[in-house]
Amino acid sequence: EGVVEGNVSVYQRTTEDGEYAYVRNSRLSPSYGKVYDYDFSAAVYPKYIKVISEVEPTLAVVTFNA
Repeated sequence: EGVVEGNVSVYQRTTEDGEYAYVRNSRLSPSYGKVYDYDFSAAVYPKYIKVISEVEPTLAVVTFNA
């Protein structure tokens, strides 16, 4: 919460020490909303996620099904 949608980028990797790859379509067009909600499925595990925001969010939560 607290970020404009277009100011967030999501990256992923499947190895502990590999390079992160940009998740296509994770950077949505800027809007006037202040909540960024992004969901994607994972077919390969483990999954390491990096989220980069151009501004500091007021709240950040990551959830997953184990």
